[in-house]
Amino acid sequence: MSTQPYRLGQINILPAEYRQRLLSTLQLALLFVALAGLAAASLALQSATAAKEDIRRLEADQARIGRNIAQLESLVVEANALRDEISELEAGITKLRSGEAQVEAQRLDWPAILSPLVFDLPDGLSLTSLEKIDSGFAVAGVSTKGVAGVERYHAQLTASPRIKKVEILGMLAGRSSEVSFTMLIEAVPNELPAPQA
Repeated sequence: MSTQPYRLGQINILPAEYRQRLLSTLQLALLFVALAGLAAASLALQSATAAKEDIRRLEADQARIGRNIAQLESLVVEANALRDEISELEAGITKLRSGEAQVEAQRLDWPAILSPLVFDLPDGLSLTSLEKIDSGFAVAGVSTKGVAGVERYHAQLTASPRIKKVEILGMLAGRSSEVSFTMLIEAVPNELPAPQA
């Protein structure tokens, strides 16, 4: 058995100012400071954890952005290469159009030239040779109507809008009223079309 007498509840009936305090003011202040320190440490720990999480998230974002930049750089290089190709193709198209215009300008309107030159010959005139030379023709023929037949042919060719110049190189009188002749005829090439914008 215990040597201490049994106490029925500890009831202190002294007024509060005479009772012994459980903790002194200093102890209470230290306890408050300790609790405040624990709260501050807890907040600091939460802030540090949140900061570490933010740093980890920002580093992940930075890595993702770096990968995206690398992908974009390759796309920019590819786009620049395509733009250079397009520029080269446009330059080629421009050259082709220019060449086409030059070829078109040098092209002769054959029906308009051959009609007075070969198909609509004056009576008594026949051609013995027709040779293409640069932008014109060398023509040789015979007129059974004499010099007048050659002059009619010369006038017919000169009146044609597709013939620029007709030069009689020579005439040679043959038997009876026959005359052999040679001419140099310069054709008018097509006009250059207006440049397209």
